[in-house]
Parts: sequence; C-alpha cells; structure tokens
Amino acid sequence: MRLGREARAVLHSGQRREYVTLEVGRPPHAYLEQIRINHAKALLLKGCPISQIAMETGYVDQSHFANRFKCFVGVTPRQFAQSQQ
Repeated sequence: MRLGREARAVLHSGQRREYVTLEVGRPPHAYLEQIRINHAKALLLKGCPISQIAMETGYVDQSHFANRFKCFVGVTPRQFAQSQQ
C-alpha cells in the first residue's frame, strides 16, 4: 500500500494513521511489526540463529524479540522452528 505524495502532504499524521488502519485493519505500528515477525518466521524456517534474527529484524535483544514473537504467533521462536521441522 502506497500513499501518494499529494495525500501525504494533505493528511496529517492522525489522518494517515486512520487511513492505514482502515486499509490494513490494524494501526501502522502493529502492521509494521507483523511484517517484521513474518520476516523472522521466514528466517527461522531457513535455520538462522535466533540471536541473528532478532538483530536483523530490528529488535534490541533476543529476549525482546522472543516476547514480541510470542505475542504475535502464540509460541516462542524456538517452538515455532521446532514445529516446522
């Protein structure tokens, strides 16, 4: 989803946030975090180390990544990787 330059200039941040929420069904920060989690899932399936995935997907540390992953997916990154083998 791309918001045109003209629309960005006219809409202020609250309106842009509302637009994104209507388009994707969740607030922008949650939508972006879901993209990060989906990328993490793909890396887990490739067998990448969890510490590397945490850094590559922009989390400050492995613990924070594991907590956020579990919030979105329902299982820890390790449990997810094991269930996909």
